[in-house]
Amino acid sequence: MAKRNGRKPDGAAQGAAAGHEQQAAPEQPVNGQPTGGRKPPVAEFRVGRIKVAVWENHSPDTGAWYSFTLTRSYKVGDTWKTASSLGVDDLLVAAMILTDARRWHARQTAQARPQPQPRERQPGEGDAAAEYQPQAGGSDDVPF
Repeated sequence: MAKRNGRKPDGAAQGAAAGHEQQAAPEQPVNGQPTGGRKPPVAEFRVGRIKVAVWENHSPDTGAWYSFTLTRSYKVGDTWKTASSLGVDDLLVAAMILTDARRWHARQTAQARPQPQPRERQPGEGDAAAEYQPQAGGSDDVPF
């Protein structure tokens, strides 16, 4: 049960049991990026407190693929935290940056795909007039 009216529920312990988020100690950044074996996102889209992060993954079978995380930042005292829940006022902003992320993904996958090379057309190929053969004994008139 969460804390209400500034009081803890009877028998509730400090921390996660009382509805508080537990966060690990911050890692020491290297070149401005946190470490811990996880690469930073390949792209981020942010408007105000709403952010979409794009993560690149690799599979031996399918190659690179992307996953997306949507978060809302909020401040408790002097500490910034993130949540995955949104308020009604966040929905249009989230839709906007999710659309931006989807467009980014479309550009990335279009660049990664080999583009088909147009083949050279032969003379008369694809030309309807050159391929037309009138019926034997008939005329060139339309039959109606």
